[in-house]
Amino acid sequence: AESVRLLLTADTLDTLLFFTDRGRVYSLKCYRVPQETSRTSKGIPLVKLISIEEKERITEILAVTEFVPGDSMIMATSRGVIKRSAAESFAAVRSNGLIAMRLGKGDELVAAKVASKDSEVIIVTEGAQAIRFALGGLRLASRTSGGVRAIHLAPDDRLVAMDIVSPDAFIMVITKTGYGKCTLLSRYRIQSRGGTGVKTLSSKVGRVVAARVINTDDEVMILTAQGVILRMQGANIPTQGRIRRGASLMKPDEGDEVISIAALS
Repeated sequence: AESVRLLLTADTLDTLLFFTDRGRVYSLKCYRVPQETSRTSKGIPLVKLISIEEKERITEILAVTEFVPGDSMIMATSRGVIKRSAAESFAAVRSNGLIAMRLGKGDELVAAKVASKDSEVIIVTEGAQAIRFALGGLRLASRTSGGVRAIHLAPDDRLVAMDIVSPDAFIMVITKTGYGKCTLLSRYRIQSRGGTGVKTLSSKVGRVVAARVINTDDEVMILTAQGVILRMQGANIPTQGRIRRGASLMKPDEGDEVISIAALS
């Protein structure tokens, strides 16, 4: 069944980069996406806009206004691998796609962000582990190479989110049943890349499906598999300590579940 997976805001002249589970990236100018006038309209199949392969799944979309020299494209996989490449190497991606990251067998590309060389990232896993580290020690790799270990995962765990740390911001986490919370990023000490991280949500409320760095003045949207969207102000999301259980932010209908969150500044 089809379901909403990703939501973002973009300007007409932005370059949209579509990253897939297979480590490929496709490019499209935002103005080439037909503008719909109705909130409930079906939209246009992506295969009519980019040459995505059969059974290939979009796992991240970035809207890039400008490819700034010195900036990096940071990519992370479900098995806890991270890679840093020059953002400029993604400026001329063709609509039929290029390799963004070489993946190991059974691995999937799940997250991509643009960052400066002085940035820090925070990574969150399904088992509610989180690790924060600086990107400065992560070498630049070619677009077609693989990556290095970002976090040491337990056998039954997987990476679900990566975001860029912002001063005085929060990390929001949410489970598929709608339990979530915000925690100040200052509660996560900077660690060395490749460690096990620290707990970021009580295990009593289920597995984490999404995490995002937000500010209190952001508008947050919680998306479910059946396309239901709940809008909240960041200031109204409970702020708790790292290992607290959070609160019920959304109660999906029977047979539905939370799958992602988006923050609109």
